Formats: sequence, C-alpha cells, structure tokens
Amino acid sequence: MISGARRILVRLVGFFAIPALTVLSPILVLPAITGILGPTAWASVAVSQSLGSAAGVVVELGWGLNGPQRVARARTSDARARIYCLALSTMGITAAVISVPLCVAVNALVHGIGANGYLIAIATALGPMGPIWYFVGSGQPRLILLLDTIPTLCFTLAAAACIGLFHLPLITYSLGLLLAAVVPIWLAWSAVGGSLTYLRRMTARRLARVLFAQATALQARVASAIYIALPITLVGAAMPSAVVEFSAAERVERLYLTFLQAFPNAMQSWVGGAPPDRRRHRVLVGVLGNAAFGLVAGTVLILMGPLVIRILFADAIHVSMIVLIASGTVVAITCTSRATGGLGLVAYRSVGTLRSSAIAGAIIGLPAIAIGARLLGVLGGMLGEIVAEATVLMMQLLSLARIARGRSGKPQEIVPSALTGE
Repeated sequence: MISGARRILVRLVGFFAIPALTVLSPILVLPAITGILGPTAWASVAVSQSLGSAAGVVVELGWGLNGPQRVARARTSDARARIYCLALSTMGITAAVISVPLCVAVNALVHGIGANGYLIAIATALGPMGPIWYFVGSGQPRLILLLDTIPTLCFTLAAAACIGLFHLPLITYSLGLLLAAVVPIWLAWSAVGGSLTYLRRMTARRLARVLFAQATALQARVASAIYIALPITLVGAAMPSAVVEFSAAERVERLYLTFLQAFPNAMQSWVGGAPPDRRRHRVLVGVLGNAAFGLVAGTVLILMGPLVIRILFADAIHVSMIVLIASGTVVAITCTSRATGGLGLVAYRSVGTLRSSAIAGAIIGLPAIAIGARLLGVLGGMLGEIVAEATVLMMQLLSLARIARGRSGKPQEIVPSALTGE
C-alpha cells in the first residue's frame, strides 16, 4: 500500500513539474528579447506565436484529447508505438497543408522581423506534434520531462541568453524555437520504438480513415480554443475601460489552469486503462477527485490572487476581490469539466458529446461575455466566462449520467484496430 501511494505521489509530482517549467520559460525569455531588441520586435514575435498557436490547434488534430486514453488502452508496447506513428503521420500531413495559409497570414500581419516571423510561427505550430500526450497516456511523466520539457526549455533559454548576453540577432531565437519543436519529436520517436515499417504500412486510405475519425476530436478542440482565446478581445470591444483589469485577471487564471492540467493528466492512464467492469468506478473517482481539487484550487486563487497580481504586474494593476471570486469559480468549474470531458466522455468514447458541449460553450458563452462586460464591466466579463464553462459542464454531466444509466455510451469514434491494437 505504501509503495502504491508513493508511486502515485511521484507521478503527481512529475506531472506538476511539467507545466511549472513550461510557465517558467516565457517569464525568463520575455526580458531578454524585449530589453535587447525592443518592444516592437517582441510584439511581432508575439503575433507570430499567436498565429502559430492557432495553427497548432489544427495540427494537433485532437490527439491530445483522445490520444492518451488510446495509448492507455493499447495492450502491447508495439501497439502503442503504432498509435504514436499513426498520430505523427496524420499531424505531419496536416502541418504540411496548413503551413501555406499560415505563412500567408504571417506575411500579412507580421512586420519588421523578416523571415523570423515565418520560422517562429511554424515552430509554434509544430509544438503540438511533441510526445506529451503519448507519455500522459502511458503514465510516464519522467519521459515528458526528459524528452520534451527539458529539451524545449534548454533550446529556448539558450537562444534567449545568446540574444541577451551576446546581442545576437533574432534568428537565434527563431532557430532555437524550431529546434525546441523538432528535437522532442525525434527523441520520442527513438524512445517509443518508432519504425519506418509502421509508416510504410499506412496507406493513403488508412490515413484518410484516421483523419476522418479525428475530425470530431479536432472540432471539440477548435470550439474550446475559440471560447478560451476570445474573452479579452470581446471585453475590449464591449467595454474598453475594463480590459486592463480583466486581462490581468484572465492572464493569471489561464497560467494557473495550465499548471492545474497536471492533475487530470496524471489520471489519464489510470482511467483509460481500466477494464470494462472498472471503468464506471474510475470515471466516478476521477470526476469527484477533480471537482474537489477544483474547489481547493479556486479557493487558493481567491486568497492568493491579490499577491500574485501585485508581483506579476509590478503593483500597477489592481483586481477587485469580487472579480477574483468569479475567476476562482471559473477555475473550479474548469477543473471539473476537464474530468467529465477529458476523462469521462473520452473513456466512454463519447467524443461527439464533448464536441457538442464545447460548441455550446462557445455559442452561449461568447455573447454572455460581451453582454456581461457591456453591462457590468470586468465582473460581467468574468460572469460570462462562468456561463460558458457551466454550459460545458452541465452538458457533459447530463451525458455521463445517461451513460451511467445504460442509455448511451456507444463508441462514437472509431480508429482501425489493426493499426492501433486497441
């Protein structure tokens, strides 16, 4: 029992270390680029990364959503390797296709940094091809740290240090980002046991079938990305005077949620690898555990928020306590929905319901944010976020309740078993 508890604790520590290092990187890089190259260059870098992030949502193809539990369900290491090669193939094809419109967008919107804009955007778009989702599914946070997080951090910080200490040009940072995206893919390919034999077996028809099967997960990712990415823009358009305080609260909230993602990630392999007769129990434990975790995390944000905001924004921005309470509520609801959707619905292969909930969150939540900001300013914008997240959570809970009663739960996403080994 002690060894089992110790193993769980070590896994949790490993999964929490990953987002902690990920959040650390931009905090350390920002001063070097801004201080040496100036705020105008940093603005162009930020726009390039923003465009690359949007493209990366498509490149990922939803593998980060349903891939971990596919890996957890795989019966052998060979089957897991086939899943990884299959995912890498489909993501690679998507990256090649989307690179053209991405470069067109960079050419239109990014100025003053030349070819660096293209390199930074492409490197950012390739980021989701990394192996994090795979090692989440196999329950190996140590390999995420060794093969993805640490190499990415080293290349990024080394490039920033070269700019800050030796005043090298921006191309140093661009190439550093590109290496930070590509090297983890190569390292994971070697660690997983990837083989060109797997790739040769993947005919055009098989790849087309998988691309079609991933469409539902991709749509869910895109829909959720929309209502996560747009609140600051909506508040700025509806009530410009509220955007400074709202963006400060939202920035802290999103960084915090990035860190908190470690908790459901640590449960992916446990829930996904459950035998059919234990699946319902593990899903229930996962949902209740994440709901309790969300309540604690939301309370911590409310209590510690003023201090964190004062430090991050050099005491130049004040966020009221009522806004922090609303932000903490968003955190609590989001932590719960990460379990009902990313753990529960994916375990039952009801990704279609997860997609529907994300679309509903965007359709209902985005107008609620805009209208709320117009009527109540910063607080109204946060209340709109609560409406969005609550809509998602309620739809997912209702679906899980139907599945638990045996009324649904039929698999809605199929991947050729000959390829995945499920």
